[in-house]
Amino acid sequence: MTERIEGKYDAIILQERTFNEADVMVTALTADIGHQTFIARGLKKEKSRLRGLISPFSECRLQLVAGKGLPVLTGADLINAHDAIRTNYRYSSAALYICDLVHQMTAENEVSPGRYQLLKEGLALLPTVRSWQWILYMEWALLKDAGFAADLDRCSVCGERLPGYREAPVAGADGEFIHKDCQEDGAGASLSVAAFAYLQYLDRADLGHLGHIFLTEPARQQVYDYLGHRYQYILDFPLASRQSVRHLFASPSLDK
Repeated sequence: MTERIEGKYDAIILQERTFNEADVMVTALTADIGHQTFIARGLKKEKSRLRGLISPFSECRLQLVAGKGLPVLTGADLINAHDAIRTNYRYSSAALYICDLVHQMTAENEVSPGRYQLLKEGLALLPTVRSWQWILYMEWALLKDAGFAADLDRCSVCGERLPGYREAPVAGADGEFIHKDCQEDGAGASLSVAAFAYLQYLDRADLGHLGHIFLTEPARQQVYDYLGHRYQYILDFPLASRQSVRHLFASPSLDK
């Protein structure tokens, strides 16, 4: 892998963390070579020409070379700093969380052009919608991309069609949907008709149309809790960063 990694790659920075006194370990998602972790030498120094370019959810063109262990960053050109996100607390909180989610869902060296494009297009549209809407859309879209989205049309137990808008089904322990009659020992959680309908809308709608749909605070909390449960089941651990965006699902007056 280290031999073919040398070159220039368009990337979205997912996270950065201190490697030593002067260097930073950076994780990015690229369209061509997938999920990559590399060392940015001297990035913490005030005179570093790369300082300010390499930060979470920035889009950059990276110049990478092979290192003794991890690849090493030798240069970068900024494509999009996403200033409209970076200067808004709610937007930046949402973007940081989704970047962390992408990092947790993607193995090192895993190439996923669809996931890269989803994140790229999602970041571009984030300032045009409500932050909580964007999070729910991106979470569902990432589940679909990874093949883990629950079937919203048929019961996972009996295979018959779900009631849809007439009566909300039950989310089982694994996050799959079932008829209430197929529920065993009261396991699982019920969603309101509005919450389940919103999931169906997320499954079919374009991100640019989300702003036209209103969802009450209780219903959006239900969707948020359901998706959190589904991700915990899939990842086998809760994401601490997800708790940092819970406040975005309250206070309608602060929707942006």
